[in-house]
Amino acid sequence: LCDGVSDVLRFVYENYTTRHLDDGAFESYQSALNSLKVDTVVNQQVDAESWIKSLTDIYPIRIVNGARGLYARVRETTPSRDSVVATLGTIGQPAVFTVTRETALVADNPEIYNRIVLHYAPRELGSDYMRQITVTSADEYRHPSLGTLGSPVDMVIVNRNAELSQTRHGVRTKTIEAPTIFDESTACAVASYHAELNCWPRYRATYSGDEGLESLKIGDSVNLLDPDICSAGKFTLNPRLAIVEDIVIQAGQTSVVLELVPDQLTYDVSRS
Repeated sequence: LCDGVSDVLRFVYENYTTRHLDDGAFESYQSALNSLKVDTVVNQQVDAESWIKSLTDIYPIRIVNGARGLYARVRETTPSRDSVVATLGTIGQPAVFTVTRETALVADNPEIYNRIVLHYAPRELGSDYMRQITVTSADEYRHPSLGTLGSPVDMVIVNRNAELSQTRHGVRTKTIEAPTIFDESTACAVASYHAELNCWPRYRATYSGDEGLESLKIGDSVNLLDPDICSAGKFTLNPRLAIVEDIVIQAGQTSVVLELVPDQLTYDVSRS
């Protein structure tokens, strides 16, 4: 019996697919994912890959096809500076890796959602849910008439980023059904993840550099120094946090696809 997300994924991949797994990477990243729980019983024939896809649509899961095999790690949306593994900078910037931007910035999430309603804990019979969590602004928390407070099974989480986004873009609601979640802490984490993921525009760009970029891993957090993107500090550029979304090695050249971590003060970035 296993219920941690990482353990469940590993069990399904090992027993119901032909995928080659990187056991070492699975173990090194399992802690964060195993804090999230999967509560379900599969009592009919299902396609394993499709079932895993249903989990990745809900939970903050990143499936990585690494050089040594497949593994899973948590998908970070707002990493801290403490998690940064390297600094990438364009020519003339003080960085571990010198890179050149190859593409314009492209929006990764065309739709913005800043009010997340998560239904979880399905009834044994029927398709309705017994519990609900709403991630929204403090306004809704203070005025239950705007939401569904009043029932003991409902919860409202105030999220500052969602609140700021509602001020800028208006209230945009996304409803998510989570049939594999009964644990309240997992529901809170998943609902907050979707709020952070969707409440601001997220931009990606591709940078090329030397083979040293191959030492990065998909999902790593890096500092980016690019004068076309970063704001100017007193003496140097203010680095932007970014997440490595892909690493491409082709014709002797290494490229990385970076997703900029949204910055509420500078999220209106140039796309040139």
